[in-house]
Amino acid sequence: MTRPHDSGRERGRLRVRETSDEEEDARSRAEEAQRVAERLEALVAQRRSAIHQGAPRHTGRLLGNLLVARGHVMDRELQYALEEQARSGDLLGQVLLRLGLISERTLVEALAEQLRMHVIDLDRVELDDTLGALLPEADARAMEAVPIRRRQGYVDVAVADQPRSDTAHRLSEELGAPVRLLLATHSDIGRALDRLYSHDHAGTARRPEG
Repeated sequence: MTRPHDSGRERGRLRVRETSDEEEDARSRAEEAQRVAERLEALVAQRRSAIHQGAPRHTGRLLGNLLVARGHVMDRELQYALEEQARSGDLLGQVLLRLGLISERTLVEALAEQLRMHVIDLDRVELDDTLGALLPEADARAMEAVPIRRRQGYVDVAVADQPRSDTAHRLSEELGAPVRLLLATHSDIGRALDRLYSHDHAGTARRPEG
């Protein structure tokens, strides 16, 4: 037979245990909420850093769809190019160029729309020798990147194709300033690098014909 005071003590212990479990659950929920908040804060900081570093912001639209929508390639041409891309492993833009379906300029303009970037004609730009001195030629050619000018605390840098995710950060470290990435054709990039790293280029731009 259970005594009344024994039953009371047992109920008291149960209430204490339930309260302890509730407090533990509350602590666990609070800790998880803190971890989620910290992860979100880190993601926001990373996003802001990418924007300040001049990294491109993808629109989410596929390059092939953009080119079809703009009338540069037909659906069947895109499908053929995608099959060729699957076989070769090359970037779709390079496959389309190799097949002669688009020009370099068309590719760059489509990439600019896709990545929300600006296009620059490097043949009409005067290059800054001091920036060339900061960025080693081997690195510039490996990244296909041409430092152009300093403006508003940034260094404008032209790149070819879709830049890698770490390109802006690497360039910023080497140039000692945040960078803004612009797009240019491979041919323009190659000529500009030859000008920038030749011993007698004097940073001059080619005069427009006519």
